[in-house]
Amino acid sequence: MDVEIFGRKVWIHGIQGRVSGLRSWTETHTTTSGGQVRDCGPGGLQVDAPRVNVHTTHHQSFWVIAPSGREWQGRGNYPLREGQEVRVLWAGLDGQTTTGHVVMHNRTLQKFWTNPVDLPRALTFHGIKRLTLKYLAVLAVVFGVSLYFPLTYSDAGTGAFFKGLFACLVLVAIGAMHRMRMIRDNQSEALAVIQKAVANNPKLQQSLSA
Repeated sequence: MDVEIFGRKVWIHGIQGRVSGLRSWTETHTTTSGGQVRDCGPGGLQVDAPRVNVHTTHHQSFWVIAPSGREWQGRGNYPLREGQEVRVLWAGLDGQTTTGHVVMHNRTLQKFWTNPVDLPRALTFHGIKRLTLKYLAVLAVVFGVSLYFPLTYSDAGTGAFFKGLFACLVLVAIGAMHRMRMIRDNQSEALAVIQKAVANNPKLQQSLSA
């Protein structure tokens, strides 16, 4: 199925079936840092114990088997059990392959999770270039003005120069936050369009089980 998101043609496909071959495991990595022995004078030593850091990573792999026998192997960390019915969706730009699934729907539990990281980059970063150019233009104006005053008014313009630099730093911070918010908004909108398209298309829902 094809849908249009941000003016781009995006195809949606997936699989619906039962969870099988569920396997979960963890990896634990331990590192130490610090720790030293200090001389506190004649006959005295102070021992500082090293700091121990433990990092545990959870892994999960499983198969989704459709009624037709079609299979798909997935990875993640989802609350799944053998035999539960799930629906997995992935999406890609027309003519391109996908990098992973974007929606995991546990139909048995009626819970779903989204994976915006695997959306096509063109959707995630839609409008980012235009936004960046706007901020760069404003920065150029502010920086140009901050240079103009000290060159024109000598010492009297020094304060304006540093105020201009401060304004540039503030603009950079605001631009970074604006960029992150736009990325999140793009991802949310794209995922909403994908889920709505599937919910409103019974034929596509049937094809997921085929």
